[in-house]
Amino acid sequence: MMGPMMGPMMGPWMMPRWGGGPGWAQPWGQPRQATQPLDAEQVRAWLENWLAMMGNPRLAVGKVEEVDDNTITAEIVTRKGGVLVDKFEIDRRTGAIHRVG
Repeated sequence: MMGPMMGPMMGPWMMPRWGGGPGWAQPWGQPRQATQPLDAEQVRAWLENWLAMMGNPRLAVGKVEEVDDNTITAEIVTRKGGVLVDKFEIDRRTGAIHRVG
């Protein structure tokens, strides 16, 4: 595969994950080294930056909630109408993020 800024046989699976600040979502899956668990505002800020980087002006961060001591859920919605596009769970201690159902 070839593309802008990609060498031969390099795909998105070989690109580092993007971090939203020191110690969170470290490249290449390194664990987050945190002294404090993430809060909903930190997750919202990271997702807003991520959406801006993706360059799709039709998407926005929806509800971001602290579910319990270990988990935050976050929604990506359309700006027009607030239709749910994607939902994620974030581990407050490690910063691990995964798509929900």
